Amino acid sequence: MTISLFLILFVGIVSLVGTIWIANNDDKQYKKTEKKRIRNLSFIYVALLVGSAIAVAIYIANI
Repeated sequence: MTISLFLILFVGIVSLVGTIWIANNDDKQYKKTEKKRIRNLSFIYVALLVGSAIAVAIYIANI
């Protein structure tokens, strides 16, 4: 279980860093839709966080 939690945290941190790095890109076309993309990515992160918490809770309940 420790390895699973470590992997979840690692993937989450790498994804967050990647998102911030892409958001800071100076592409003019990207700047036009930046707010929409950041909002969509935020929704994805919230959904993954909730899903991960539910999965861990189910796993713990079945031990």
